[in-house]
Amino acid sequence: MSKTDNQKESKLVSIYAKAILRGIILTLILIFVVTAIAYFAQIDESYFRTITWIINIIAICYAAIYGVLKIGKKGYLHGALIALIYSIIMFLAALLSDKGAVNIRTYIVIFIASIIIGALSGMIGMVLKGND
Repeated sequence: MSKTDNQKESKLVSIYAKAILRGIILTLILIFVVTAIAYFAQIDESYFRTITWIINIIAICYAAIYGVLKIGKKGYLHGALIALIYSIIMFLAALLSDKGAVNIRTYIVIFIASIIIGALSGMIGMVLKGND
């Protein structure tokens, strides 16, 4: 591999890391806000699963769009990969923090949905970038 290939690869890894980190930070902020609202408004616990899905979708969309805007090509592919890596990190966090058995079927559905959402968000990112 040449020096320019290594530079391109390290730049791509850096963009992926920044995008995923931004998605995780957004997730933490939104979870904190929802927790504060739920504490003061006494929201029923049955809504938390739906709220968690919505927060993950927002974070995946944000991370994928950010990454694709920085990369500038193959939006669907980069968006899907960013979403997949984000989902794996969230799965590992859930696995480490969950004391009970993990439902693998649920996480497979989450992985597939994340890839689709990331690919669509990557396409949106390419449209937002335009043809500079």
